[in-house]
Amino acid sequence: MGEVNALMEGGEYLQAEAQLVQLMKATHQFGLTGSWRTAWPYTHLPDPLEKRCHAGTEVEAEAIVGVLKTKDDIRKKVSQATRDLAPADEEDEEEQPGKGDKDKKKKKKKKKKKKKKKKKKTR
Repeated sequence: MGEVNALMEGGEYLQAEAQLVQLMKATHQFGLTGSWRTAWPYTHLPDPLEKRCHAGTEVEAEAIVGVLKTKDDIRKKVSQATRDLAPADEEDEEEQPGKGDKDKKKKKKKKKKKKKKKKKKTR
């Protein structure tokens, strides 16, 4: 009701009337569901009880998310580029950062199998 009063004091009577209609809708929705969580959005006003999800404004939060996404993209591209430029030698690949332990174990097993086959052939 404070918003309606402020609009009327500013001479914006049509806006005040529209806000009253929205407030009536919200009140009706609350009567149907018993929940202000579902009724409050009808007011088109910021929810005074809602916890803020970030400290700054929405524009600042979007800018920060954009910066973080850009940094992540650059890290991924650099990581991919270093993998693409690395020599194909198996020993060098094991020393590359970013390779998982599972990949290393698989490569070691393959090496052992190759060595066993070579030993059997030479006997």
